[in-house]
Amino acid sequence: MKPSWNPLRLSGTALPVPLLLSAKLLVVTMLATSHVTTLPDPFLPFLSVFDRIGNPELFRTTLQVLFLAGSAALLVNRGVRLASFVVGMTILVGIASSRIYWANNTFFMGAVLTLIGLYTSERSVWLLRVQVAMIYFGAGLNKVLDPDWVSGQFFENWAVANLEHDLYIRVAALLPPMVLAKFMCWGTIATELSLFAGFALRRLWPFAIWLGILFHAAMTLFTGITFVLFLYVAPIAYLAFARWPKETTEVIYDGDCGICAKTKRWFEALDFEGAFRWTTFQSGAGDRFGISRDALAKRLHIVVDGERIAEGFQAFKLMLLYNPVTYFVMLGVLLGLHWGPAWARSLAIAGMIAFFFPAFDRVGQAAYDLVARNRDRIGSEPTCAVE
Repeated sequence: MKPSWNPLRLSGTALPVPLLLSAKLLVVTMLATSHVTTLPDPFLPFLSVFDRIGNPELFRTTLQVLFLAGSAALLVNRGVRLASFVVGMTILVGIASSRIYWANNTFFMGAVLTLIGLYTSERSVWLLRVQVAMIYFGAGLNKVLDPDWVSGQFFENWAVANLEHDLYIRVAALLPPMVLAKFMCWGTIATELSLFAGFALRRLWPFAIWLGILFHAAMTLFTGITFVLFLYVAPIAYLAFARWPKETTEVIYDGDCGICAKTKRWFEALDFEGAFRWTTFQSGAGDRFGISRDALAKRLHIVVDGERIAEGFQAFKLMLLYNPVTYFVMLGVLLGLHWGPAWARSLAIAGMIAFFFPAFDRVGQAAYDLVARNRDRIGSEPTCAVE
């Protein structure tokens, strides 16, 4: 399969779909927030070689041109490894040339993109995974060694004097002095070190991904800020740990159901990768996987890599999660609210988490079954069960 010029299609390149998706989402985030305008002139550099640059404005313009050229090439699937490496290095070179430009989330973006650009095989992904784990180890260790974090004084001053957080102040007043502040500080430290352990151990990756998403969402919901771009950057980097289908995913549906046919057309229109193959259960597709016709008549089923079977609401969620378009849509919603009211952004974050979080599955399945039981009334479009 040859790479497509379509930015929403990711297959057929030198990068696996999850890594290319991660790189594209990072680039979209930076372009949407005008990060290119923050690329610096050489000033107070980390490396003295940048003090000898004769034309600082030309240096800055060169970084911007390389950044935009690499971003454009990455989005349209041209030389994706080189493009990711170039964009990442413009950020890292910018940091090396200016202490003013340095920030945790900026360095993290540059490192992730550079390491994606260095991808050669599945074995090389460990570099990126180590980087993600180490960002949390460094954050946790830094706080453990900071007396203000250990004593709780940092959080107390931040929440009361800086944020003037009314709920925190009210709850803290009901407890002995500094108890809530210490709880918040040590809770943060424990979470960050747990994330390090979770991303370091393969069997804990699903736990670490959800813990990280909830952690960054909770910080944003509590403070009302996105910590520059870290709210977006951290979850995007988690795609390096994603379990992505290696084969076409089989979708088995009711061929006599009108609403099922509409759902099929809607998903196929957004399936730019051709990642899903839709088959009616009336054709006997479920027999190959040991799924009873009665179960197939009640709920849609998917079979991932020929062995992992999901049904109903869980199948619907996995179909969304295995489609790159979903991630672009979610990121677009959040970036559209980046400069908007904090309550609207918080509502969007809470809604996305509630939909995909496993604890919501019972509610989602109940809603799915309700629709499924009444699908003859909802979808009256005539269909044919014979393929």
